[in-house]
Amino acid sequence: MAENAQVEESESAQNLIKHQIEQLLKLLPSTSKPRSEIEEELDSSFAGMITCYTDSVKMKHWVIDTRASDHMMSDITLLDKAVKSPKRPRINLPNGETVNISHTGEVSLKNNMVLKEVLCDPEFKHNLLSINKLILQNNCKVTFYNDICVIQDCVTQKIKGVGRVQDGLYLLVDEPGEKIVEKARRRSHSLAEAERRDKNKAVEKAVEKRKLVSKPETCVKYANHVKSRKEEYALWHNRLGHAPLKKLKLIGCIKGDVIESTCVCLTCPMAKFTKLSYNLSDSVASEPFSLVHMDIWGPYRSLHIKMTHNDVIVSLLLFLLLFVNISHSQPIPYLCHPHDKNVLLRIKNHFGNPPSLSSWDTNTDCALWKGIRCNDQTHVTVIIINTAEDIHGPIPPFLDQLPSLTKLYLFELPNLSGPIPSYVSKLTNLTHLSITTTNVSGLIPEFLSQLTNLNELNLASNKLTGPVPDFLGRLKKLTYLDLSSNLLTGTIPVALSKLTNLEILALSSNKLSGKIPDFIGKQLNNLIILALDFNSLSDTIPASLSLLLKLQNLALTGNQLTGPVPKWLGRGYLIYLYLGHNKLTGDASFLFEKTNINILNLGVENNLLKFDFTNVELAPVLLGMNISHNMIYGSLPKQFGLLQPDEVDVSYNQLCGPIPNGRRFKRANPNIFAHNKCLCGGPFPGCK
Repeated sequence: MAENAQVEESESAQNLIKHQIEQLLKLLPSTSKPRSEIEEELDSSFAGMITCYTDSVKMKHWVIDTRASDHMMSDITLLDKAVKSPKRPRINLPNGETVNISHTGEVSLKNNMVLKEVLCDPEFKHNLLSINKLILQNNCKVTFYNDICVIQDCVTQKIKGVGRVQDGLYLLVDEPGEKIVEKARRRSHSLAEAERRDKNKAVEKAVEKRKLVSKPETCVKYANHVKSRKEEYALWHNRLGHAPLKKLKLIGCIKGDVIESTCVCLTCPMAKFTKLSYNLSDSVASEPFSLVHMDIWGPYRSLHIKMTHNDVIVSLLLFLLLFVNISHSQPIPYLCHPHDKNVLLRIKNHFGNPPSLSSWDTNTDCALWKGIRCNDQTHVTVIIINTAEDIHGPIPPFLDQLPSLTKLYLFELPNLSGPIPSYVSKLTNLTHLSITTTNVSGLIPEFLSQLTNLNELNLASNKLTGPVPDFLGRLKKLTYLDLSSNLLTGTIPVALSKLTNLEILALSSNKLSGKIPDFIGKQLNNLIILALDFNSLSDTIPASLSLLLKLQNLALTGNQLTGPVPKWLGRGYLIYLYLGHNKLTGDASFLFEKTNINILNLGVENNLLKFDFTNVELAPVLLGMNISHNMIYGSLPKQFGLLQPDEVDVSYNQLCGPIPNGRRFKRANPNIFAHNKCLCGGPFPGCK
């Protein structure tokens, strides 16, 4: 269900994610003022609106206001097409006072948005930007976060503006959208480069920590400053691409000073890290052999060796030998603990050495195997085995020998069978456990309650039976619980009310019965996705669900719910709403109205709904809807022509009249309009 909750965004270059905008705002000019001045200027606020009766200082920034009915400002010089108000209408302020409007007009912002019908009062102290007017005039949507808000075009999803929080108010950053995007990208790129450098440093520290000591003859002492002849061999080692010690002995000028050393040259093992990216070098050789092409870590900090003609010839011969023997100069360091590697090989053998685990090769480090991740201590922390029909039998009995395991994913393995084994309870460091789309069966075992560090538990699409167990309430760190598509029975237990951190609760496609419990709305306040569809839940949709102010996806399709559709479902928070295949009655037209500003997809099919669809002004971002098999009458709304033809179904109703924007639906499947009273146009003959 998490995938259904994701909104498909445009591939436009203007799209930004929240952390990129946060990075950008750190770079933008600050709108802050000295605290004392701000306190005088913004001395009180109420319901998102600013009272303005204390100071003569006028605020230059636009305050993004969700409760203001109109745009307001004080500086008439900023108005385009200013028109004097002949009757000087009066408006009410939140402090109870009324003021006269002297002029009205338009304001063009730097971000290419135009504010129309702006009211101007010279005595007003602030610039208010009405969200309601902004959305209607610029066909956009506004998304609020804790410290920022983003204004996006409803159709293209392009960033049109950004607001930042200042003293509890959202102030508009008046810069062009293209400039905002470019700054955010540069900031994001810089952070990515910094992250890459930090990763390289972490690998280097891990190598130092493990003290990668090989045979004495394979590496020589690394020296940063060569001042004595005794250390010249180290300089040659680096200048000749970290040649092995036995090759250095062939150089006449230093062979008497070459000694065996147990000190490690860090470059030798790191050069064999296939995942490690090398830093680009801007070094240029000023003299022959002062820098060679294999010196990828940059120039050595010591003076080069003065060589004779014979030394140069020997050096060239060494290069030829180097390419043959460099692979033997230093063994590759282990990134995966030998014990953990042995356990993984036993798991592979348990499954009969299937081709899907062919990368699990005894001759390679297990940190490089598909689906395996290790920590800095070389212990296995992540196992992912997925999408394989050659995995047969029960869950292997060796996983408890990997105590550092934090994430275990076994999914899309149709031949994985048997119950969940009890030794899983020993994996107390698990934060993510996903066994899904398999043939695993039996009860949900109580020993799972011992995994108190779990953040995610996904047991969807198996053959699990019995009730939803009460002991799941002990897993108080859970943010994600998915038990959908099993054979679970009984009611939704009240013990789940203890999971107050839950953001996703999916119990779809089971055999659950009874009412939708009130504790879901009253205690699970962090829910973003609630999926209870395709069960046997009865009674009405509880009013307590209206308390879920973060809810974006509500799926109740395929139950036995009765009564009217609650009005709170049209409040504008939901993105996806599915109420089909129930016994709901009455008028549900408010679900489709423009006030439901965030709704993208709406399904109320196969109910007993009855209302006039003619004058409904559809939500601005609505992409698809299914209202089939009801008793809806009238004609299709004008905005219907903007919907996606493959995302609508209005069949089996009592609709009549032309299909709006019929050309767009001319090639659509006529079944989506079938069995109505008298629809015409689109895939049907034209209207007379």
